[in-house]
Amino acid sequence: MSRHIESFAEKPANPAGVSGTLVHETIRLFHGKGGHGLADRAAAARLAGDLLDSLIPFHGETGKEVAAKVRAIVGQYALSELGAGNPWMIEAEVNVKFEAPEGAYFFRGFADRVDRKDGEIGFIDFKTRHYSP
Repeated sequence: MSRHIESFAEKPANPAGVSGTLVHETIRLFHGKGGHGLADRAAAARLAGDLLDSLIPFHGETGKEVAAKVRAIVGQYALSELGAGNPWMIEAEVNVKFEAPEGAYFFRGFADRVDRKDGEIGFIDFKTRHYSP
């Protein structure tokens, strides 16, 4: 009696998932390379585009299909106030308890970006663009 393991069938890449991965990874690399510190914001946008170009080949045809859309997103980010600001954390797991007069609030999950300034913390979600000071 022989036993065989069935091969794992690869699912086709989801364009929305690939887009999200490329946006997040490009932004992470952008800040890691100091893109937020560039005084020339056009140079910052070019850096974001170059970083994206380095990632697209890892996502095959789907990466090529979504490249223009992602390029617009990361280019806009690099030119924005967020792109020019130095984040405290990118892609951070958050588990925080806040005390308020009404009682305790818990914030758990993953934040795309966390900023800290003047004793305040802000959580930012890139997909929804919601900002919580």
